[in-house]
Amino acid sequence: MTISHGHFSLFGKLAGDNGFEVGLSHPPVSPAQRPPPDPAPDKPQVKLRILTAVTSDRDITASVEGGGAPSEAIVCQAEAKGLGRYFHGFRRWLFGIHGKPEEIALGFALGIFVAFSPTMGVQIMLAIAVSTLFGASRAAAVPPVFITNPATLVPIYGATYWLGSRFRSGPPVEEVQRAMSGLLFRFQGHEAWDLQGQIAEFAALGWDVLIPMTIGGAIVGAVLGAIGYGVVMTLFHLRDRDEEQARSNRASSSKLADR
Repeated sequence: MTISHGHFSLFGKLAGDNGFEVGLSHPPVSPAQRPPPDPAPDKPQVKLRILTAVTSDRDITASVEGGGAPSEAIVCQAEAKGLGRYFHGFRRWLFGIHGKPEEIALGFALGIFVAFSPTMGVQIMLAIAVSTLFGASRAAAVPPVFITNPATLVPIYGATYWLGSRFRSGPPVEEVQRAMSGLLFRFQGHEAWDLQGQIAEFAALGWDVLIPMTIGGAIVGAVLGAIGYGVVMTLFHLRDRDEEQARSNRASSSKLADR
């Protein structure tokens, strides 16, 4: 499709399965009409290309190409819909747990705390035991422990060891990271219910590794657990505020209808 106005033309055409290309061009200029050349080389026509990928997360990419220099790109990924869906799922899970908001928030915080302790393999049972001891929600304490999993084991425990080694010296961090990679490989040889074998693998690291790792994990877990507690309490507060506002609006509408 082309729209002309004066010496310029606006054209558009499909670009692939789910994109549309828009461009602005002008007809060739004769040598007599051409202005004196600039020191810089002529730039080709400016082309604006908007690609809209129709996906569940609706990624929108906009790029601007042109000029003799390398093309400039403005990438805007609109993933609000996807992130909103995950956040809505988290809120729905959170509000579906039976218990007081304080108990749920405390259970969630304790689960985060346990997740950063070097107790992978027994973290679920440990989270249940700790939440029971503190009168917190066990249902809210279990999911956060999966922050530590085979994909995150090496970076998380490497980071907690590094932090703990500031307070209690131990082997070099690189050596500990190699040991954690070997631990992850050996973990794959154990069944999920082989708790004794998993505990033995961690114990084989030695106290010079486990003590700094525990110190660092306690610091990180306490900080992130406190943040998690505040987030959960804020979500419950916002829910209660919205429900109170909705009740107030219904009451006001009912009074107006009765008049």
